[in-house]
Amino acid sequence: WINAGADWPETEYDRQALIDPRRKHWSFQPLPASVSPPPADSRQHLTDIDRFLLDKLSPLGLSLNPRADRRILIRRAYLVITGLLPTPQQVADFVADESPNAWNNLIETLLSSPHYGERWAQHWLDVIRYADTHGFEVNTPRDNAWPYRDYVIRSLNSDKPWNTFVREQIAGDLLGEDAATGFLVASAVLLPGQIGADDASKRLARQDALDEIIAGTSSAVLGITLACARCHDHKFDPLTQQDYYSMQAFFAGVEYGERPLRDNNWMQSQQQAAALSTQIAELEGQVRGIVPLAAPNQLLLIDEEDSTRVRFLRSPNGPGANPAGTQRGYRDDPGSLLQPGNLSNGRYTWWNNVPGEDVAVWKPALNGPARLWLSWGAHGSGVHTRDARCILDRDGDLTTRDDQLEIFKADQYYPAGVSSGTTEQ
Repeated sequence: WINAGADWPETEYDRQALIDPRRKHWSFQPLPASVSPPPADSRQHLTDIDRFLLDKLSPLGLSLNPRADRRILIRRAYLVITGLLPTPQQVADFVADESPNAWNNLIETLLSSPHYGERWAQHWLDVIRYADTHGFEVNTPRDNAWPYRDYVIRSLNSDKPWNTFVREQIAGDLLGEDAATGFLVASAVLLPGQIGADDASKRLARQDALDEIIAGTSSAVLGITLACARCHDHKFDPLTQQDYYSMQAFFAGVEYGERPLRDNNWMQSQQQAAALSTQIAELEGQVRGIVPLAAPNQLLLIDEEDSTRVRFLRSPNGPGANPAGTQRGYRDDPGSLLQPGNLSNGRYTWWNNVPGEDVAVWKPALNGPARLWLSWGAHGSGVHTRDARCILDRDGDLTTRDDQLEIFKADQYYPAGVSSGTTEQ
């Protein structure tokens, strides 16, 4: 671009003068109604594609490869369509099948296999940069990304029309296919803890998230790199910066996050869940009257999802997840003789720290003396508070302070007994 003179449009007229010629590129022209393949030679069984290929190979003195035998054909078909090899018996049956429809029957059988959708979904998921983890440094799992993956597999196995497939991924929440909209947020973005606390960093992160949506949609569906026009008109394609932000306006209401999935059975499932929740609550109440919450050599976890014992004084900023792995503090940490492993299945709740402001209350409801151990995680990302406190409120009235006792203060930047060096624990 620089060697070509680095043309820089100063006016709208200059811009159009650069853009208009680019629209004449063949890739932006309407497809012709039909294209006839070159005439066939004396060979038998040539398809239209074979004729096009032969038309280009002949002037170069090249020819088509010999026809593959049946053992090679069935192997190719299985690998391409299902990604799996045929069994020896399947190969033998196909080789022995003298029916003129043997090949067509084989292809129909493979296309009706559930493995067809599993194999070809991989191609589409690669195009849109789907991932089951967030990547970056900690590569935390995206636990609820899988419904979109399964939607793609189902769509292929049901032979869903292409236009329906695309439409559902853009507006599936309006078409009864909530899982399909996972297309818009298929690629990973920074997690809240990886974004700076200042407003400029938050605005940049939001723009980056929208850019991921625009890049994925334009490249996968339109076959163009519209994301190149984020900061300036596209250098090669007839795409302007105005085009980019026009599309961004269309996706401006899309947020990365989680929400309940609605399908044809969604309302029925919600009613069943509500009924079961009531039954579970009744059973838990009966159990609490029989089994003590704490006993010698028994661990009692503070479960932030237990609304009967935990109350949030301030709305959390979001759930978090420990990265997968067996290192100390990671989701699958087995622990050791000196310390317990990860007891929370890798999940936690977090708040932005406001000095002097309480965030949650836990009511253990224990009778008699009890010993309390509190553990915490340390992470040197600079976003964890260094003076997290636990306060014992003796009378249960948070408005009175004279009965409160600070029993614990944690530096969540470093693990216990450490004040420098390694922080990730």
